Amino acid sequence: MTMIFALPGNEPFAQSLADELRLPTGSIESRSFPDHESYIRVESNVKDSDIIIVCSQHHPNEKLLPLLFTINALKEQGAKRVALVAPYLAYMRQDKIFKRGESITSKFYASLLSEHIDFLFTIDPHLHRFHSLSEIYSVPAYTVASAPAMAEYIKKTFEKILLIGTESESRQWVEEIADLAGCRYDILQKIRFGDEEVQISPPHIDDNEEVLLVDDIISSGATMIKVASLIRAASKNTRVHALAVHAVFDRASFEKVMTGLDSIATCNTIIHETNQVDLAPLLGPVIKENFIV
Repeated sequence: MTMIFALPGNEPFAQSLADELRLPTGSIESRSFPDHESYIRVESNVKDSDIIIVCSQHHPNEKLLPLLFTINALKEQGAKRVALVAPYLAYMRQDKIFKRGESITSKFYASLLSEHIDFLFTIDPHLHRFHSLSEIYSVPAYTVASAPAMAEYIKKTFEKILLIGTESESRQWVEEIADLAGCRYDILQKIRFGDEEVQISPPHIDDNEEVLLVDDIISSGATMIKVASLIRAASKNTRVHALAVHAVFDRASFEKVMTGLDSIATCNTIIHETNQVDLAPLLGPVIKENFIV
């Protein structure tokens, strides 16, 4: 038997995945004591079951210990195997030492999780210097590409749109989405001077053409704001939209980005009011093929 559990805040994605896989959902009591220590109790019978835990890892520092406590409780209650579904996988950006004394947090985080889980499933992790998750995770780790679902959203939402990749690293990804959606694209050159200071090459846009900025992550939104400003300076009548996989931004960043855009849509890897693209239907078959017996 296979069951799906959701850590707090992950219930919508877990339910969508359960519907896709036609699996039952389990129940966990999770709360904090006044001193902020975590309390975890598995309420469902999990003996001899395979378990899927859905826990997207934005704000990972506050989520890691409850996740590990939950895995421990599940295994103490007799669960056989535990698969972590992390629609957004944290600690992937620090993949080398840039300054002496830094920690390569991606490797340490991967080794820590690998000690406790048996499988990992995620969506569009930030793979830059690593070619695959197997370079840092010692358990079977599977990635799912969001491009097909994003392309379907574009085809249903826009009649004619120019896709813009906000940096050179996004070329292959944006090319795939544009090809699937049947629209043209452009890739900008970006130089980052800090967390919020970026210099971007001018986009090539025809008059009165709608634009869709495509990125894997929106966090501070500095890049989106800068590109939207450049586009509006070139053509005041151009409508500028954004589509991203992971909505990492906080409320203040979100409101700031929205002032320069006509719309923002994201995938549901992180639950947010901008979610328009459900990725559970893409993730389900991969889990079914590689984990469910």
